[in-house]
Amino acid sequence: MIPEERIHQIKNILYEKKNISVKELCKILYCSPSTIRRDLLELEKNGLLRRTHGGATLITNTTTEFSATLRALDNKEAKKRICNLASNFLRDDISIFIDSSSTLYFITEYISSFHNIKVITNGIKIATELRYSDNVEVFLTGGVVKTNSLSIVSEYASTFVKDFNADLCLLSCKCLDNNGYYEADYQQAQIKKNMINNSKLKLMLADSTKFGYNSYINLASHNDIDYLITEKIDPNKSFNYDQLKSKLIYK
Repeated sequence: MIPEERIHQIKNILYEKKNISVKELCKILYCSPSTIRRDLLELEKNGLLRRTHGGATLITNTTTEFSATLRALDNKEAKKRICNLASNFLRDDISIFIDSSSTLYFITEYISSFHNIKVITNGIKIATELRYSDNVEVFLTGGVVKTNSLSIVSEYASTFVKDFNADLCLLSCKCLDNNGYYEADYQQAQIKKNMINNSKLKLMLADSTKFGYNSYINLASHNDIDYLITEKIDPNKSFNYDQLKSKLIYK
């Protein structure tokens, strides 16, 4: 596993667990203790965590800021390339479901150039970015604000999404393997499932660091998604790309 990918995984683990030991990280990432300690030192310098004896703890008073900001910065160029590819599916006079993932933040600059677009989202950053566009009408779900991801969740948010039908669904996931796509947050998963069920064309946008992993919440099968868009094919991943050749888009 390359350093960038490993650090990305450590961040995701910390977002979920808040604290973890070096021993646990070694088991999860198949790395030596010295490698993990070096990565934790780098993340501590960036203000994300505080190293403890034998592990690390997420800095709670900066969780809100760093969770939203760092997720947007993680693999930023890859996410931009992915959204550039996804923009080929945009056109005038359509309705679009967009989830609250950091990847989809970069699609907003393309959406603003089209006319008569309706966007339904639970992403606060998505809605904020599109608020000044005269060509776009934004429907933001109600519900409970999750400050660490700047998104809105709850049963109300999920029900809100079910009241709409969309021409296009743009979403991302926590990770994926050859069996399907996964999430780490149950409420987010329910909202995304409703987006998938109520849209005509479904695009999954996922950078290459997410391939070859699973999580404990099933989001969708590969049959549920029309196109999977990523920035590159990584031959070192434990993922059978040939299985999805007909729906895989990359650059």
